[in-house]
Amino acid sequence: MFVFTEDPGNGSPLYADLFARLSKAGFDVSSCFLRGRRNDLSLVNSIYIEEAIGEKPGEYDTVRELARVIREERPDIVHAHKHKATVYSVWASLFARGPKIVAHVHGLGRTRNFKRKISNFFTYRFLSAIVAVSNVVKDDILKNNLFVDKQKVKVVYNGIDPVSVAYGADERKEARKTLGIAEDEFAYVTVGRLVPTKGQSYMLEAFSMLRPRGVMRVYMIGSGPLEAELKGQAEKLGIADKVKFLGYRNDVGKLLCGFDCFVFPSVAEGFPLAILEAMAAGVCIAAADVGGIKEALTGIARIVEPKNSEALAKAMAEVIDMDEGERYREGRALRLKVEESFTVTKMARAFIDVYGEVLKNA
Repeated sequence: MFVFTEDPGNGSPLYADLFARLSKAGFDVSSCFLRGRRNDLSLVNSIYIEEAIGEKPGEYDTVRELARVIREERPDIVHAHKHKATVYSVWASLFARGPKIVAHVHGLGRTRNFKRKISNFFTYRFLSAIVAVSNVVKDDILKNNLFVDKQKVKVVYNGIDPVSVAYGADERKEARKTLGIAEDEFAYVTVGRLVPTKGQSYMLEAFSMLRPRGVMRVYMIGSGPLEAELKGQAEKLGIADKVKFLGYRNDVGKLLCGFDCFVFPSVAEGFPLAILEAMAAGVCIAAADVGGIKEALTGIARIVEPKNSEALAKAMAEVIDMDEGERYREGRALRLKVEESFTVTKMARAFIDVYGEVLKNA
C-alpha cells in the first residue's frame, strides 16, 4: 500500500503518526507526494513525483508518472488525500490496471460546483471506499453526490497522540514562562493559518466586546496573508496592545496548556486537529459550530453559531467567569474525551478495518 497526497504539508504530523502505526501493524507503507519534499517521515518510504509536474499540475505526464510508480510498487491500495490526488490516483490506476483506491475527504463543500460534480461522477465510481473525517462530512458527500453508494462512505475521525501534547500544572507553568504570560493574566488563544476561513476577525471583534476583567490578552498562533489586515483590525478596535501575533510555531503541543481558553472561530472545517490538541491540553474551549465540532465537543465545551461575534464573545466571557475548579474539571473532561475517542491509534485501527473490507471485496 502507499499513500498519495497533493501536498506533503497537508495533514502533518497526522501522516507521520498514522503511517508509523500502520507500519507497526504489518503494512508496508510508502508515501508519494505530488509536490515538495518531506524529510521527517523516517518510518516509511517516500516517493516523489514532482519532476513530472509542469506549470499546469494535472497534465497527462503527471498521471503517466504516477502510473509508472504504481506499476513498480504494485500496491494493493492507494489511499488518496484530497480531490486532485484522488483524480490522479484513479486515472493512474486505470492506466496501470492497478490497486484499489481509497479517497480521504477532509472538509465540507468539496463538491462545490458543477465542474466538481461532473468530475466526481466519473471518478467516484472507481473508488473502493470514501473516508470522511466526520459524520457531517459524510452527509455532505452523500447529499451532493447522489449516485454514490452509501456503503462505500466510511467515517474515520482524525486522531492525535495525546502524549505529545503537554498537560498538567507544571507543564502549564513552563508554557506560560516560555510565552511570557503573567500569572494574573487571562490568556485566550487561537491556532491556525491567518486566512479568511479561519475566522480570526470574528475572534478579534468578540474580544473587543468583552467587559475588562483584569489583565486579558489574545494570542494568535499561525502565519498567513491576513496578518497585516488583522493587525489593522485590532488597531481600529482599540485592542492592539492586547493582541499578540506569535507567528508559526512548531511547538504548539507544548504551549497550549499555558492558555486559559482556546477559541476556534473558523467558518469552514471538517474535523480540525487544532481542536483535538486543545482538548488534549486540557484548555477550555469556545468554538464555532462548523464541520464535526459538535461530534467532538458536545456537552463539554461552548459551541456557537459561526460568524457571530456576539455569540462568541458570550462564550469567551463564560470561560473567564468560571472559577479555577470549574475550568480544571472541564479541561480534564476534554483530555479524557481525546484519550477515549480521538487517538491516532484508534484512527489507525479504523483505517485497518477499512482496508480489510476493501481487500475482502476485491
